Amino acid sequence: MKYFTKDKHVIISSILISFAVAVFSLILMQNHNSDSNIFYGDSNSRLVQSALLLEKSSYPQIFKELVWLPLPYLIVIPFCLSETLFHSGFAASIPNIILYLVFVFFISKSNLMILRHRLSALALTLIISLNPNLIYLSFSAMSELSALSALAGFFYFLFKQSDLPKASIFLALATLARYEAWLVCIIFVGLIIIYRIKSSLNNYQAIGIILISISGILMWLIFQKIVNGNWFYFLNAEYYSTSWQSKFSRSGDIATLNLPLTLYLFVKSYWEMFGISVILVIIFPIIKRLKYFKNIGSLHHSKENNNLDNSNTTGISTESNEISFKSEIPSIPVRMNTYIKWLFILLIPVFNFLSIFLGLTEMSVYGLNFRYVALAIISINIIFGLEFSKIKDGKKQQKLLLNLFLITALQYISMIIIPTENLATFKEATSGYFSDRLSYTRECSQYLKQFQSDDILMLTGTGYNHRLIKFSGLGISNFRLVSNQESDISGINNKLIVFNKFGTRDATLFLTIPERLLKISANKYSISFENKYYLILKKNS
Repeated sequence: MKYFTKDKHVIISSILISFAVAVFSLILMQNHNSDSNIFYGDSNSRLVQSALLLEKSSYPQIFKELVWLPLPYLIVIPFCLSETLFHSGFAASIPNIILYLVFVFFISKSNLMILRHRLSALALTLIISLNPNLIYLSFSAMSELSALSALAGFFYFLFKQSDLPKASIFLALATLARYEAWLVCIIFVGLIIIYRIKSSLNNYQAIGIILISISGILMWLIFQKIVNGNWFYFLNAEYYSTSWQSKFSRSGDIATLNLPLTLYLFVKSYWEMFGISVILVIIFPIIKRLKYFKNIGSLHHSKENNNLDNSNTTGISTESNEISFKSEIPSIPVRMNTYIKWLFILLIPVFNFLSIFLGLTEMSVYGLNFRYVALAIISINIIFGLEFSKIKDGKKQQKLLLNLFLITALQYISMIIIPTENLATFKEATSGYFSDRLSYTRECSQYLKQFQSDDILMLTGTGYNHRLIKFSGLGISNFRLVSNQESDISGINNKLIVFNKFGTRDATLFLTIPERLLKISANKYSISFENKYYLILKKNS
C-alpha cells in the first residue's frame, strides 16, 4: 500500500496489469487457435481493406466501399507493410493493444481526478479495463479500441476547462472511429454554444473548439460526397452499412419500432457485455441511500475535502481549471441542467437504445451484435466514479471499491471458464462465423497456394473470402476483390475466379455467375476446385 504515494504509481500499475492480462490472454487464445484474433468476419474485412489501401491497383473501388469510418484503417495500415504481421492478424492486434493501453491511461487519470483516492482509482480502473470482452476486442481487428481511447481522452480533458481544446481534438478523432461519437460531438457543440462552459471562454475560443470538434465529421461527409456523390451515402450503403443489413434480418426477431423487444435486446446485450457492473451501477445508489439527483455529476469538492493527507489525495488541483458541471447560468433551472448533464454522460447508452429501436444497427434475438455496446463502458466508469466520489470517508470508499473489484474479478473468471459462451464478444465471433467454415476455408486456401504468381479474382469480396487471403499466405496484390456492385462479368479474364457459395447476403448475387460465365466464355473456364463453401473456376490453357 505504501507504494501508492503518487498518482503516477496508480497509472503505471494500471497500465502494466492491463497489458500483462491482455498479452497473456492473447497468448492463451493463440495457443488454442492461431486465428483467434480475427474470428470476426468484420475483423478479416477490416484487415484486408487496410492492406488494400496500400495497393494502388485497388483504387478507386476500395474507397467506394469504405463506409466504415477511416481511423481504424489508418492505424492498421503501417503494420500491414509486413506480410508476416498481415497474415498472422497481428497487424491489427499490435496497434489495438497500444490503443487499449491509451484507454487505460486516460481512465486511470480520470478516476484519480474524480475519486481523489489512489487505491480507489486503481480498483475502479481495473474493474473496467480487465473486462474479458474488452480484452478480447483489444487484440481483434475491430474499431472499438480506437474509439474508446479517443473518447476516454475526450472525457478526461473535458474535466478541465483549460484543456477543452485538447478535449475537442480527441472528440474529432473519436468521430473518425465510431458513429456513436457523432452524437457526443453534436451535444458537446450544443453545450459549448449554450453555456460556453465557463464565462472565461470567449467567442473566438468557443468557435475554435467547435470547429476542431466537428472537423472529423466534416472531413468524412466531404469524402463521401467526392467519392460517392452523396454526403450521407454511408448511412444506407447497400450491403455494407448495418442500417441496410438490419432491413434484411430474419422477420420477427428484429427490434425495429418494437419497444418491448428493444428493451429485451438492450438489457441482454449490456448484461452479456458488462455483467455485474451494469447491475451495480443501477443498484449502488439505492443500496447506499445516496441522494441520486442532488448535485449529480459535480466534480467540485469543497476546500475542506481537498486537505486530505498525502496517502489519500491524488495531488490534482480542483481549482477553477476544472469543469464543475454546476450551472453557471442562473436563468437555466438547476434541475434541468442536472438532467442535461446526465443525458450527456449517458449519450452512448441512449444511442445504443435508439439505434436498436430505429433499426440503425443489426441487432436481433438470434444474432446479437454484442460489441456494439462496448463503448458504453466509459459511461459505466464515469457513473461509478461519480457515485463513489460522494463517499467522503476515504477508507470506506477504498474498502467498498476493493470489495467490488474482488466480486467483478470472480465474475470475469467465471465468464471465461464457466462456460466460455458467456464471453459475449467471443461468442459472437465464433457463432456461425468461423468454426463451421474453418476446415473448408483452409482446404480452399491450400489449393490457392500453388498460384503464387497468378492473379486471382474474388467475386464476393466480403469476410468469408477475406479469410482465404490470410490462410493462403499469398500477397494482397495477387487478389482482385470485386464487390457486389460490379456484376458485369463480360470483361473477366483472370486465371482463377473464387466464388463463395453462400453465407453472406451479397454472395447470393453471384450464385448464378459461374454457370453464366461458363456459357458466355466459350469454354474459357472450367471448375477446378469445389467444396461446401467455395467454388473456383480456372482459365483453360
